[in-house]
Amino acid sequence: MLSQFFHLSEEDKIKIKVKLSAYYREIVGKKELNMELKEKITVNELMKMLVAEYPKLSEFTDYTMILLNHVYSDGTELIEDGDEIALFPPLDGG
Repeated sequence: MLSQFFHLSEEDKIKIKVKLSAYYREIVGKKELNMELKEKITVNELMKMLVAEYPKLSEFTDYTMILLNHVYSDGTELIEDGDEIALFPPLDGG
């Protein structure tokens, strides 16, 4: 796991905001989460943490559109202090 190389001291915790829409908001019960991470992790690792905390999210993870600071994420990016992650359900088209 990549994150094992980036342990941070207590004062260097990474503070991030996770914005939730639609189903995600209903499952979590909030429109956003303010989180503190003890180490640098990837967006994919963050999703695994969220699913561990809110197992019902696993129903949507394969179809979730993730934005990191308003830019599409493939999940491999390391999360930095102050980052904003937004989760969106798949969009229907017609």
